[in-house]
Amino acid sequence: MTPFEGNLVFKSPYTGNTKIMVGNGGLLSTSNIGDCYLPTPSRTLCLNYVFHVPSLKQNMLSIKCLCHDNNCQVLFDDPSISIQDKDTGRGRFYFGLQVK
Repeated sequence: MTPFEGNLVFKSPYTGNTKIMVGNGGLLSTSNIGDCYLPTPSRTLCLNYVFHVPSLKQNMLSIKCLCHDNNCQVLFDDPSISIQDKDTGRGRFYFGLQVK
């Protein structure tokens, strides 16, 4: 999910009635749906069916969807996160983040 409509490519208006429940119990509406691209040092990853939710404050990423859409696995280690090719286990899609 993203609050930024500009993050979406191949977007279209969302016509469903799904609401997004946030931590305070509030329900947020979805305006559009589309794909997003996540550039990494190795290659660009694609995220399919991303909701544009204007009332969100930050982007939200589903690790399950990231892995499904890109045939990869995400490894959490202290202090980094890496994304690796699921078939080979190699760091072909390596993407390290510093976790604080």
